[in-house]
Amino acid sequence: MDANYRLPRLVQVGGGTGIAASTSQAKEGETMEPKDFYRHNIAFMKYMYELTVHTWSAMFDYGEKMLEFMVGHGGSGSEDFKKFLKEWLDNGHKARDEFRKNMDSSFERMKGLYE
Repeated sequence: MDANYRLPRLVQVGGGTGIAASTSQAKEGETMEPKDFYRHNIAFMKYMYELTVHTWSAMFDYGEKMLEFMVGHGGSGSEDFKKFLKEWLDNGHKARDEFRKNMDSSFERMKGLYE
């Protein structure tokens, strides 16, 4: 996640609202070119995607630890259940990694359209 990303400031332009040309020195009446707007929009979407995936990953990892704890200390974990749980968690990791890979590739292709 890009910690330096800052959202573009909205400024009033005439009777409507536009996006400022600069995120730090926005002045009324300054707007960005459409290409810059799309670049900022894609950067914002990627930033929000990364926040979502980070939260999703943290929840998945915590849930995995809780399941392992319950199976290990609950006394009800048969070997078949432990095997099933391991396969299920491994599949979850693979799906998460594949999803990230596909989304990162898609963002790179989108970004390339406006450079």
